[in-house]
Amino acid sequence: MFSQILHSYGIPYKFLTDRRTVFTFKKKNSPSLEKDTFTQLAYTCHQLGVDLETTSVPQAKGRVERLNATLQTRLPIELRREGVSSISEANEFLNSHIKEFNAKIALPFNHNKSVFAPQPSDERINLMLAVLTERTVDNGHTIRFMRKYYQMRDAENLPVFPRRGTKVIVIQAFDGNLYCNVNDQDIYALVEILHFKQYV
Repeated sequence: MFSQILHSYGIPYKFLTDRRTVFTFKKKNSPSLEKDTFTQLAYTCHQLGVDLETTSVPQAKGRVERLNATLQTRLPIELRREGVSSISEANEFLNSHIKEFNAKIALPFNHNKSVFAPQPSDERINLMLAVLTERTVDNGHTIRFMRKYYQMRDAENLPVFPRRGTKVIVIQAFDGNLYCNVNDQDIYALVEILHFKQYV
């Protein structure tokens, strides 16, 4: 959804959400916010300069709740009418349905100034919407991720051999490609390798 927003409108000024752990996370018994960690989504918002505001008060997000109630009653009927049966078909249907919905229900703006910042490049969106995971380099200068083993390659596709025990960040980009950040400086591509077990 964030990808669709960035491609269609640009970088939003703020998200107002409820307090689900996908948005914010606070360690149990943590004395201060400084010792908390970003969620993946909160980190992306921080990198893009998007203010992420959370609330558990229904009155603070009444318009959103009212819209959700409207969509939950109307949208399933519209989807059945159009014979939509997959996520891709639903997304395609929504592109036209949103325009029709807004034409019937939306109120006119009293100004036309947008609070969206210019759209980032596709390359930046791809990396900003990545999932970050910490890993440790093993004895074979490889890392294990999602039950597979990967070797780091530089820009010339030559293997890189970081020291055993080095902490790295695996970057799973939005398009599915894998990269690795070493020492918060160098970024390498990850290439899957076969990992053979030796039996004596």
